[in-house]
Amino acid sequence: MLAAYGIRVRKWRSSTSGVAWQVFYRDGTTSRLIESPRPRGPVSAAVFLHEVGHHAIGFNTYKPRCLEEYHAWRFALENMPQHGIEITPRVRKRVRDSLRYALDKAIRRGLRNIPAEVLACIAEQELWLAQADSIGTSKSASINDAGSNGCTSSGVSPTPTNFTGNPS
Repeated sequence: MLAAYGIRVRKWRSSTSGVAWQVFYRDGTTSRLIESPRPRGPVSAAVFLHEVGHHAIGFNTYKPRCLEEYHAWRFALENMPQHGIEITPRVRKRVRDSLRYALDKAIRRGLRNIPAEVLACIAEQELWLAQADSIGTSKSASINDAGSNGCTSSGVSPTPTNFTGNPS
């Protein structure tokens, strides 16, 4: 994935935070860099893929900034199943909390028109977490592949299964 987007990891972080940026040189070359946790579990993999997502979607492609965050998370959520990584309740909580933070920051800075995609994704995570909590989930969960209009277009649904991979 790093090679596909020409990304170099500047540092593997011990925390579950990350950052992505580009450096433009006078000779016209560009360095694409990230700092991220090493992808060892679902949350660290989600953060890693989120940072890769910033490069994949392109910086400054989406305005306001909270919409860029949404698309980077969407990239991560769409790529996790393709790499055999479960989208767990902890991942969904991380996505929700991150998008809430980005949206709150944008509002504090004067955002007036809130992107519908960001609200739908936050709502999707809230619904999924509430449903998963009501049936008492463990650390991981399988996700039903029914349609969704929240964080993914590929169909990661807010409706949890019975956590054995079969719909409830």
